[in-house]
Amino acid sequence: MWVAHWRHAPWAADRQSLSRKLYVWAALLGSVLAVLGGGVGMVNALLQQLFAANPTLSETSNLDFGHYFAVIVVAAAVGVYHWRVLQADAAARPPKPAVAKPAPVVIVAATSSTETAPAAEVLGPHSRHYTLVVTDATDDDVHQALSGLPPQANYKLTPTEQAVDGH
Repeated sequence: MWVAHWRHAPWAADRQSLSRKLYVWAALLGSVLAVLGGGVGMVNALLQQLFAANPTLSETSNLDFGHYFAVIVVAAAVGVYHWRVLQADAAARPPKPAVAKPAPVVIVAATSSTETAPAAEVLGPHSRHYTLVVTDATDDDVHQALSGLPPQANYKLTPTEQAVDGH
């Protein structure tokens, strides 16, 4: 019955779920600790056999050596499997989105011809509009640069992707 529900390639959402990551890391940690514990047990069994006054093959330390060896083999197999699962999950992870470079804000002073200058003076000092082009600055930089404008002045930032002076 278990084989019927087993999927060799889990869905992407399942691969990235926190519960799966915790399980795989816990299984890997458990297998590493079991290998280390089995290694310590094997060394203990070996040293008991070496330093025994009358070593015989029927002593329990020989049987313990086999048990610890079996623990190491099984734990190593479980660890290798879960390590490969971690690598497969990491390979299936979607790439991180690239950090978008801030769009250059362009500030250019608009030149007025001699014909339009009298018309602007007729409209009044607060009715002039300027076009500015700023390159290699963030929106915050532009806001900070324009913060010294008088209180009645206002501005609107419109980021564009256009060539400035042929660049």
